[in-house]
Amino acid sequence: GARALVDTLHAKRHRPRWSPLLKVYSNFTLEAVEALLVLEKMKALGANPNVVSFSTCIDAQAKRQDGSAETAAQLFEEMLACGIAPDTVTFAGAIDAQAKRRDGSAATAVAILERMVGHVNPNQIHFNSALNACANQRPSNAILAEQVLASSLARGFKPNQYTMSALLRCANFSSP
Repeated sequence: GARALVDTLHAKRHRPRWSPLLKVYSNFTLEAVEALLVLEKMKALGANPNVVSFSTCIDAQAKRQDGSAETAAQLFEEMLACGIAPDTVTFAGAIDAQAKRRDGSAATAVAILERMVGHVNPNQIHFNSALNACANQRPSNAILAEQVLASSLARGFKPNQYTMSALLRCANFSSP
């Protein structure tokens, strides 16, 4: 796995290119923990993670079976604490983790969306992902979904099929 490759490179005194290594393991392994192990090894060896390193690990939390929305949010906060500016990919992964993982929270997704101001401009994918977090919460969070939709419309985005799907699921699973 990732650990063996990193250990082999280190033993041979090679300095691995960390971001591509993280990307390979987040895209081609089934475990988000592998990307986290590479990130920890990277820090232990004195390499400084960058926006790509953190974004890759956050994205793995959203997309892999063992991923966690809480871990994605912690990585996001760690990244900010290190003074690393998040980009649109970072925000997309952090919001997506809230929408896709069982431990995700609509409130956290919306808070991350709101934090984009001052860093980057959110796009329709960011808004739709936050709407998905509202729809996937049980019961769904229709109140937050309305706020996200209003923000999206205020920025000039027109609802598309993903927006409508999230809103329909939100209405279907809201409490009476």
